[in-house]
Amino acid sequence: MIEDSNVPLDKILNTILENAVDSGVHEVHIQRQMLDTPVQDEIRGLPTLLSFTRNEGVFVFFRGADGLEKQLDLPHFVMKPLCGRIQELSDTKASEQHGFPEGRLHFEYGSQRYDWQVLVGPNELGEKVVLKQTPS
Repeated sequence: MIEDSNVPLDKILNTILENAVDSGVHEVHIQRQMLDTPVQDEIRGLPTLLSFTRNEGVFVFFRGADGLEKQLDLPHFVMKPLCGRIQELSDTKASEQHGFPEGRLHFEYGSQRYDWQVLVGPNELGEKVVLKQTPS
C-alpha cells in the first residue's frame, strides 16, 4: 500500500500497482495521449461514420508478453498531479545516465514487498512515467 490510501491519487496508484502485480506484469507505462473517438450517426437507417473527435486522456499500459496493453483510462487532468505524487513518493532525482528523473518506489501488497524503478521522461503531451518492477 502506498502512504495515505485516503488520498485519491494514492488510491489510483494503489489500484494501478495492485492490478500490475495481479496480472504478473513487470512494467507499467502512464502517459497522456490523444484519442480519436468516432462520431457516428444514422443516415437512411445505416450507421455512418461522420467524423472523429479528439479527446485527451491519461492511459495506463501494462507491458506483457504481447507488448503494451491498455489497462485503464483516466481524465487528462490527473496526469500532472499523479506524476508529481509518484515522483514525490519515489524521491526522483535526475539520472546521471540519461538526465531524466529516476527513483525507487516501494509497494507492499498482501504479505509481499515490491520495488519499482521509476523513470520520468518527455512525451508529446508532457511527461510519461514508466514503472519497472525490480527484485526486492
